[in-house]
Amino acid sequence: MEMRDMAILCNIGSGQTEIDVVWLKANAIKIENVKPQVDIYHLPNGRAVILPADGRVINLSCAHGNPSFVMSNSFSNQILAQIELFTKKGQYPIGIHILPKTLDEEVAMAHLEYLGIKLDKLTPTQSAQILVQSINNDSFITFNSAIVNQYRKAAVHTIITDDHIPAILEKLNSTTMIHTRESSSIIETSTSTNQTFVIPPFETKRLPIKPDVVAPDGSFVRELLTTVGGSMAQFELPAGRTSQAVEHRTVYEIWYFLSGEGEFWRKQNEREEIVTVDANICITIPVGTQFQFRTIGRRSLVAVAITMPPWPPGDNEAILRKGIWNASLTGIENSSTKLFNSNYLFITILSFSIVKML
Repeated sequence: MEMRDMAILCNIGSGQTEIDVVWLKANAIKIENVKPQVDIYHLPNGRAVILPADGRVINLSCAHGNPSFVMSNSFSNQILAQIELFTKKGQYPIGIHILPKTLDEEVAMAHLEYLGIKLDKLTPTQSAQILVQSINNDSFITFNSAIVNQYRKAAVHTIITDDHIPAILEKLNSTTMIHTRESSSIIETSTSTNQTFVIPPFETKRLPIKPDVVAPDGSFVRELLTTVGGSMAQFELPAGRTSQAVEHRTVYEIWYFLSGEGEFWRKQNEREEIVTVDANICITIPVGTQFQFRTIGRRSLVAVAITMPPWPPGDNEAILRKGIWNASLTGIENSSTKLFNSNYLFITILSFSIVKML
């Protein structure tokens, strides 16, 4: 009651009892919610106090300084340390001990498994060449500095935040970026969140003249640039073509059409629609969306697309679907398409020869 009018009342303790929120709620004549996690309590004496986070610990409730994923690692370490001390009484003299490396790795493996990440195991030769801390003491195993530098140069650059963990892990699993000293990355630490940001160097690239690859849907792909969280490419479907219907397992895409005209079919569960696409039309293709497209007219249908996270390696990302139109020749090589492509090529050559003879 004696606090200054509009004073901000924060809980910076370690529990939920530092502020008598029950008293405030019982005695306030009005409780005004001005924004998420911020309330103004109007008191009978005409004064008011601002209470963030409903009186809970402010840094855990209203900030990103302690992401839940980081806290989970910390608490897991503490629990395993207590179990270690309880089950091995007498093995640890009174004092300060570094958490055994085996427990630290157990916590790491549990969290990686939760995120669906599997790590490769080093061979004895690799282990002997990389700087590895000994389990039994604080010394380091002998290592080859040239090999270590090689591994460091091949490190994948990421921006580590709680919200970006899934995309980052996909990035780590899909692409290795090697940078020279001239294009070295910038490492920054945020003073507000105490998080480290490894920023990759900026890049420039001209659109390739020839396609780099044929997409699973049959369109021609010219790869552009990749950075943390996403990649960009140009897709082109020649005039008169119809793509193979597909569905993505893990990536989201945004397409922006540059030229040509066509029809684009998408289906999510029971919802499906066909839209006409041409220059200046933008569409999204979320994970699990079946889609197929075809050209209209005499021009190729061209779009630039952003894939998030970057397209993973291998051939398992795209799932072939039935679609609503008969697909044209595609770059998907299976027994049926190989036979069809061979027959088509034979008929084309035969027709050309007959016309030439006439």
